[in-house]
Amino acid sequence: MFDRSEGFPHLLGVMVSQLQPPFESRPACRGYVSDKKAEVEIPEGMKQYEAGIN
Repeated sequence: MFDRSEGFPHLLGVMVSQLQPPFESRPACRGYVSDKKAEVEIPEGMKQYEAGIN
């Protein structure tokens, strides 16, 4: 299900063909809100970052 590449040694890939629905997405934060589209609603209490997390 997981894969490492010699070309990208610090990344861990997930083989999409191994994911089986149903699965849920539970976002923890919305990064870079300075460039979000106007129609995107961000739930109250969710962490937000204007730009660049340092």
